[in-house]
Amino acid sequence: MAEAQSGYDIVYDSARRLLRLTLFGMWDLATLDAYRAAIDATLMPISKDGVLAPDIGFIVDLREHAVQPKDVADALSRMVEEHDAANPNAVIMSSSALQNIQAKRISTSMHRRAVFTDEAAALDWITAEQAKIRSA
Repeated sequence: MAEAQSGYDIVYDSARRLLRLTLFGMWDLATLDAYRAAIDATLMPISKDGVLAPDIGFIVDLREHAVQPKDVADALSRMVEEHDAANPNAVIMSSSALQNIQAKRISTSMHRRAVFTDEAAALDWITAEQAKIRSA
């Protein structure tokens, strides 16, 4: 039996001002550290003094991400809290009830957050949130 791949994909769409984070597999702390470094490297050129423009949206796709061990989930939660000050506008896509529970627990500090299973609905929500921010 082949071992499931673990990792992440990070893509910034400058036209839509949308950062898409796709996470997959079961992580360990080394994978999380590499992810943190990749996120920081991606955010640096699109932020000012470590803060993103409020209309930049995040889509975090967890549909292929396993429910994580406690140490990884706790570290992810701390990471989300650290980055939340920079931009709390995010959509989480997940495929299971247990994953939804973990995602909500990890992202409790996010002010504007929603959890979806459907990508089209997720994109509609984040686009509407971005429009609200731009018109304010």
